[in-house]
Amino acid sequence: MKAVILSDTHGQLDGARAVLTAFAEANTVFFLGDLVEDGKKLQEEFPQKKFYLVCGNNDWGQPAPMEQDVLWGGRKFSLTHGHPFHLHSGLLRLSLWGRQRAADVVLFGHTHCPCLEREGTLLFCNPGSISEPRSSKEPTFAVAEVEQGELTITCYTLWEDSQGEKNFTLFARAKG
Repeated sequence: MKAVILSDTHGQLDGARAVLTAFAEANTVFFLGDLVEDGKKLQEEFPQKKFYLVCGNNDWGQPAPMEQDVLWGGRKFSLTHGHPFHLHSGLLRLSLWGRQRAADVVLFGHTHCPCLEREGTLLFCNPGSISEPRSSKEPTFAVAEVEQGELTITCYTLWEDSQGEKNFTLFARAKG
């Protein structure tokens, strides 16, 4: 069982399309906002996948939740874009929010910088931005996988070779 985790497309869908095509076996997509309208477009293009969408700070007036909890792979995932949690000051507020919700995994975006951290039993994952990265020149995304009851989240960079082919490089992995 696999899920693709995307955030911060900001109207640029080529990278997201490449990831969803390459990870065709992933039947779930966690889309963490900015822009939720992009998530809806991807949902139309990939109807075989179950999408969970949350609004970001650029998604005013969209009929999607600001946060939601999803039971997936036997774990509770709490989704938010993250902007209300002052993420540039650290994960404290987000950690308190995740613990209040009894989450196993907190998925968030907003900073455009990938993050994969564990705090006690709580696992945090920010996939970074698939279109406008800030901490590296390559776009980033994540994939969650449950195999024999064990959760693994892997973060990847997306890059193009000299022929324009999309490639992926693993740069972080955590078990949950």
